[in-house]
Amino acid sequence: VIPLKEAGYADPDSYWVEVKNTETNITLTGDKAINNEPVKGRFLLTKVDGAENGLSGAEFQLYRWIGEDTPQQADMDDTEQWELVKTENSDTITMQGSTYESGMLAAGWYKLVETDAPDVSDSSGGTLSFEMADPQMFEVEVGATASVTFVNHVKGTIRFTKQAVQHDGTGEV
Repeated sequence: VIPLKEAGYADPDSYWVEVKNTETNITLTGDKAINNEPVKGRFLLTKVDGAENGLSGAEFQLYRWIGEDTPQQADMDDTEQWELVKTENSDTITMQGSTYESGMLAAGWYKLVETDAPDVSDSSGGTLSFEMADPQMFEVEVGATASVTFVNHVKGTIRFTKQAVQHDGTGEV
């Protein structure tokens, strides 16, 4: 059994009910009804490459907006207005697969900052390195799951092949 607060619900109102021997049950309805109302939400993070293939191994930090009003894009770098959120007793979220579902969070504005992009083996046995994606801001709403997708693009590479002609003793190459 998960306590209501941990499951993202407010504590319902409490009422004293007297139970008397041989009397029927009382049903509480209307303004006496006990309803569980969500007070928290969550987010689902999806990590893909430019071709929409799932990526794992990326690391993120989660921040909660503590500033006034609704944050704007210009507020993304204002470190005094964002508070680091510990998730699962850690400062970072490490993606074990291509998706990550958060625990219950207080409603409000959050941003995810990628701190380490994954490296993936390619079909030729080499390693593809990915550029880190820009931070993303999103809103967690009560009783809902926000969807956040990070797309990483492969870092460009240049491969040089040097070829030379053997010197034949004439001084020509």
